[in-house]
Amino acid sequence: MGRIILFLGILLVGFYAFFIFALNREAIEPFLMDVGIDPDSIWTRGILKAVAIALIGMPVAGLMWSIAALGSTKATVDIHGYIVLRLRSGARYFFSVASIGFAGLFIFVATEESDNIFFNLFLVAFGLAFMFGGVWIFIAKVRYDNSTLFVTEYTGATRRHEWADLEGLEVNDQAQEFHLLFRTGRKARISFYYQGVNDLIRVAEDKLHVYARAS
Repeated sequence: MGRIILFLGILLVGFYAFFIFALNREAIEPFLMDVGIDPDSIWTRGILKAVAIALIGMPVAGLMWSIAALGSTKATVDIHGYIVLRLRSGARYFFSVASIGFAGLFIFVATEESDNIFFNLFLVAFGLAFMFGGVWIFIAKVRYDNSTLFVTEYTGATRRHEWADLEGLEVNDQAQEFHLLFRTGRKARISFYYQGVNDLIRVAEDKLHVYARAS
């Protein structure tokens, strides 16, 4: 929660700074020109973009990932004895609601009168993609026991993997996910924001050592 408050504070400062700049642009631009800075030059625009990223873009990204990290980190066990991982409640509710909200916005815009039918179809397709993404975020889960792993893929289907086929483990920091590589050529993508993900990765590392010695 402390990080959320911090990012919100930085974001408010950024919005306030650009609000003040917009209100006083007529006074600021002559001042910049007096000191030898061209407000319309490519360098000035580049600096403004960098400041915008620092004061607005980065806090927005940090705020989103901080919200995604909210919720319990503990996995559950289903009636069949499988350990079940779902996205943390922060990610599951925030991103699913946000995605469906964006989907509704795109579809609403597409229903407005327009002569460009291809643009409207593009918006509808984009909206449906966001809607599918929101549903996927809400239903995605991982189930595993000592021999088998089930992972919800990006298509929405559930893929079964055998621990005995595991041959590699990679970390994709940019996508915020672990990649489990199997001899079958399949790859299981496990988000950093799944509940109990650290325990799952420890199991994967143990399986790798066991099967490496066996081979």
